Amino acid sequence: MNANEKIVLDIVEKSGSSFMTGMKILSKEKRNAMFAVYAFCRLIDDIADEPAPLEEKKKALKIWRNDIDTLYRDEVPLSNPVATVLAPIVKKFNLPKDEFLALIDGMEMDIPDGMRAPTMNELELYCRRVAGAVGVLSVFSFVLISNASSLFLSRSSAVSSEIRSDTFTPLSFSFFAFIFLFLAFSAVSWLS
Repeated sequence: MNANEKIVLDIVEKSGSSFMTGMKILSKEKRNAMFAVYAFCRLIDDIADEPAPLEEKKKALKIWRNDIDTLYRDEVPLSNPVATVLAPIVKKFNLPKDEFLALIDGMEMDIPDGMRAPTMNELELYCRRVAGAVGVLSVFSFVLISNASSLFLSRSSAVSSEIRSDTFTPLSFSFFAFIFLFLAFSAVSWLS
């Protein structure tokens, strides 16, 4: 285990999350992928939740957005140990860039007022960006997505642009729930 992987493991262990037990039973390759995704999620959630000036939080999330962009240009953001660990995982498991960006967008929704009294549309959008993105990244980390599933996902790209828009509708939320369930059932059948 290199120094960056140790940092990721420390983030996961210090979180005290009940997910740690479940992640530990995965194969080493899948466990490392989930640890890196979890560490990313934990860090950006901490940016949103921990006390700090709003501009500082926005700057920290912008740095993460730039690091994700760097990863998808096949470069490694060497100043960020978690992003460095994510680099080969992003490639190996074909983790969708839009899901990382959706998570960052969700954290940006959370930082001004902590999502106090959101409208139903705002809540649905926030849930899709945060919980939905985590679910999709998890499915990709659990299973090397088959060509058929990748094709299915790529054909939904017209709808996937709504992940990051403010016009996200309950209908498209339902569509993404369907995609997630399709992938989850594909993963279960692949694992059994």
